[in-house]
Amino acid sequence: MDEGSRRLKSLYNISKFMSSTIELDELLDIIMDSVIEELQADTGSLMLLSEKKEELYIRVARGLAKDVVESTKVKLGYGISGFVAKNKEPLLLVGTVKDPKLKKIMEEEREEIKSALCVPLLIKDEVIGTLSVKRIERDGDFSQDDLELLSLFGVHAATSIENDRLFKQQKRRVEELIRISTVSRIINSLLDKEQIFDLLSRVLREMVGFSICSLGLVEDSGTAVLTVKTAEKIEDFPSLTDQIKENLIQTFSVLSDSQIKETKVEVQEMENFDKKRSIKKIRSFLTAPLIVKDQVNGLISIGSQFENAYESEDLRILSTLANQAAIAIENTTLYTRLQDAYISTIKSFMAAVEARDVYTKGHSEKVTKFSIEVAKRMGLDKDEIEAIHDAGLLHDIGKIGISDATLRKPGRLTDSEYNLIKNHPQIGVHIVESIKKLGKVIPLIYYHHERYDGKGYLYGLKGEDIPLGARILAVADAFDAMTSDRPYRKAMKKELALEEIKKNAGKQFDPKVVEVFLSLYGENEEG
Repeated sequence: MDEGSRRLKSLYNISKFMSSTIELDELLDIIMDSVIEELQADTGSLMLLSEKKEELYIRVARGLAKDVVESTKVKLGYGISGFVAKNKEPLLLVGTVKDPKLKKIMEEEREEIKSALCVPLLIKDEVIGTLSVKRIERDGDFSQDDLELLSLFGVHAATSIENDRLFKQQKRRVEELIRISTVSRIINSLLDKEQIFDLLSRVLREMVGFSICSLGLVEDSGTAVLTVKTAEKIEDFPSLTDQIKENLIQTFSVLSDSQIKETKVEVQEMENFDKKRSIKKIRSFLTAPLIVKDQVNGLISIGSQFENAYESEDLRILSTLANQAAIAIENTTLYTRLQDAYISTIKSFMAAVEARDVYTKGHSEKVTKFSIEVAKRMGLDKDEIEAIHDAGLLHDIGKIGISDATLRKPGRLTDSEYNLIKNHPQIGVHIVESIKKLGKVIPLIYYHHERYDGKGYLYGLKGEDIPLGARILAVADAFDAMTSDRPYRKAMKKELALEEIKKNAGKQFDPKVVEVFLSLYGENEEG
């Protein structure tokens, strides 16, 4: 077989490998081995352009030491490969070089070269790297035919690299679509803005990466509520926060006709917070608007302390997730308004219940006031106090299902009437249980007539098995009932009612709650 036929067979075999499922690294190894063999070279290397396109690094090589392969970085225009990459033209070096530019290139090489070939790896006229061979020990110069053959190998190598890039890009996009689709389904099932942002920030950190992630929601009044999630340590908090606020305000002013008048900022550390890395300044921002019905309601932004940290692909991911988040947050807002309207309606019903009986008018407000003061003194958190507030107003809502004749009966109740009255917590729960926002309120309504000694109703719960909020309500409810007129008796003096509360500590009431209630009442009386 002549040399030309042998070379054609080599190229044909590489074409067959390219059409198979062979991995890129293996294919580049085959190409490099074929290049060395067919061109009778001592060394060879395939170099690729870095992401910033400022220098070349070796992807695969033959005849070079491992440390040389790992450490070699060639700037554009420098050396043989740098010259070829910059000029996008193949290069043949033989014998004595007279061209001053080529002489300089030869001098920049580390070893003495007898002859060298180098071709650019091009994709749509864009350089992605170079393929080169050298003769250092072997005699004889490379020919123009050798350069043309190396160019063909270069075409195969560039095509293989581009196909691999496109395949990985396509695979990554499919994975992203699956991930985004899953996230979208979850986001649309959430009815809490904080949960939506938590999920969004976790996904963005995994898919794109950031130092900070901020969600700015703009209210009708022009106030922006800016929540910032940090993945790394903030060194200069005020300066960095001002930078994030400025980004929010500037971007919002470009996207919306309205202006941000005030900004409230809350900074939260994320899970897996990196304390070792500190942020002083954000050098890259990526921002996407939250748009619903052509109205910009806010922004989602990620920031990195590194320059040029993001690409168009990252913006596409952010924008896609922002679209889903905008819809989910709008649904949350609408749902909250609906829930609030429903709660207002129920509270109106409660007011109507109390209005039916002059003796119980204002009872719920007073129970609420006493209960909240006790809850604050006992150190309950904001959510627990809010639940106690709503439970105080709604604890007797179940009485809407009990007749006036029973509620306002001046004499002693029959057993059946008393049992009906005892059932009002359960009726109340049936009324409010469909309101998700009142989920934490339901146990307090249910159990506010349980006793600390287990002799209460509906279920005879005992001690700390009774929710603390219900134990607080029980004391406030009993005190206001004792100090208010009823159809069957006159109001008890406050001093006697307090004695009754104290006497029943550990029996009807939680002694800790009683202690706090008595101390607060004493302070208020002194004040």
